Amino acid sequence: MQVFVDENRKEAGQQKEWPDEGEGQIILSVQSGYLQRFNKKELIKLAQKENIRIRILVEVGDFIPTGIPIVEIFDVRNKLSEEAEEELLSYLHYYHGENIDENYTYGFTQLMEIAIKALSPGINDPGTARICIHYLTDLFRLRMQWDDLGQACHEKGPVVLKWKVTSFESLLYKSFEPIKIYGSGDIMILLSLSQAIKTLAYYDAERQAHRKVLQAFYDQLLDLISKSHSYKVDKMFVKPRLENSIDTYLTLKEQY
Repeated sequence: MQVFVDENRKEAGQQKEWPDEGEGQIILSVQSGYLQRFNKKELIKLAQKENIRIRILVEVGDFIPTGIPIVEIFDVRNKLSEEAEEELLSYLHYYHGENIDENYTYGFTQLMEIAIKALSPGINDPGTARICIHYLTDLFRLRMQWDDLGQACHEKGPVVLKWKVTSFESLLYKSFEPIKIYGSGDIMILLSLSQAIKTLAYYDAERQAHRKVLQAFYDQLLDLISKSHSYKVDKMFVKPRLENSIDTYLTLKEQY
């Protein structure tokens, strides 16, 4: 993830315009498997050599069956040669399994899976689930430091490579939603999730790039807490912790 942060800062001054696409040449996948990474440097070189723009149509980590559209080529004068197609596809790397070194999103998934396993009746270890929430929060803090935009230029030229990025919103939902569902009966898990959202709101205070999704998730947690924990003793414990810890950098509704 730190590599992504550094790359995003390095490319911050590059031209970010992607011309109107129109209809491009579709290249189909020639093998099945999980797309784990692509060689950005070589794809940019190929785009420059062939005078084309390349758009990867799938996300890293997706399972790709043989024969589905995987890349779209623009600005090609005629049809891209078979040799150039083969070279392009050789820069897309497939692996089996989840390698965090190749795809950081697997780390989020694995922490989420540890948390929901810890919340299962057979294990019943909410403490471990809370630790996972804490570390996920810190990872999301890092993820906030770059945009959901995936594109690159050749030196200071126009954008020649574009790819799908797992959005912050999607990653937040996939990571926290299962924990919320499995931990809906545990007030401490719900409070830990609400604190995680408020912490992320603090880091997002300046840019407010993710305010809408953070607000929506927080409101949902408050609603769930109010419906699931109606005993007076619960209210005495929970309400002050929600009201007193509300982040002043992001106005969150007090619905409890």
